[in-house]
Amino acid sequence: MRNFKNKHKKLTKLVSISFLIFLFSGASAQMYYNHADTAGTPNAFPFMMSGGKAVNTLIRAGELGPVPSGQQITKVYFFMAANATRTFTDLVILMAQSTITTLTSGQFYSGPYDTVYHKASVTLTSYNNKWMGIELDKPFAYDTSKSLILFVGQCASTGTSMTVRNKSYTGIRRVWSVGGCPFTPYSSGDAAVVGFGIDVSPITGGIGKISQIPEQYDLQQNYPNPFNPSTKINFSIPDAGFVSLKITDILGREVVTLVEEYKPIGTYSVEFYADDLPSGVYFYTLRVNDFSLTKKMLLLK
Repeated sequence: MRNFKNKHKKLTKLVSISFLIFLFSGASAQMYYNHADTAGTPNAFPFMMSGGKAVNTLIRAGELGPVPSGQQITKVYFFMAANATRTFTDLVILMAQSTITTLTSGQFYSGPYDTVYHKASVTLTSYNNKWMGIELDKPFAYDTSKSLILFVGQCASTGTSMTVRNKSYTGIRRVWSVGGCPFTPYSSGDAAVVGFGIDVSPITGGIGKISQIPEQYDLQQNYPNPFNPSTKINFSIPDAGFVSLKITDILGREVVTLVEEYKPIGTYSVEFYADDLPSGVYFYTLRVNDFSLTKKMLLLK
């Protein structure tokens, strides 16, 4: 009986130690954030507006804490000010980086952006003075030396009152839309920045999941094609270089720049939204190093 008790004590101790090791071993990614001030001002933009709303926000380098270099953002958090459940139509998160430290009042940052999250319909739940997390569809390579620029928008929403906490910084840090889709910037801006956090993981060859190192340059046919209003464009680069991916119309006029930045070896996926464009034939061109290729796509509305 005594031998059984001793074994039981040893087993209980071992289980307790194992649990503590699991608890403190960093089983989940560390979150980096700008602030979690419960006294911050609750605000309805962009989540609580039933008719839709977009917010363009700039977070300066260093404001998310000591994020290690060579990381990609895999999940984002918003510091919420209410217990709520809300369903959104076309909830989208775009990310960009730049050396600028302030936005321009009355204007959205012009990009180029990466679409890191888009759901045609999604239901989110928030809790008062807690972080609400959203897993990204596509990781975003984060340069800690530059400002992070967010564009968060939704076209319609229903549910209980969902607010976020904002804190005032310096400069123009937030520009919001007049109303829902298509988003048009309001003629002003302010210094409010939402409580925002990120999870990161090391970059292992580029943005997106890569099964192997590409053997050759490749620009795939967009999918779906024909499309309305969005389509995905995948490309692969076997050598690092400055990548340009641009959309032109049938007359050769540039419509939008999807990518224009240095990228490491890898396979990438970019989403193109054509909400404001008329039906017709468009072309997309990939240029990197000495490689250039153009393909055609069809927008049908």
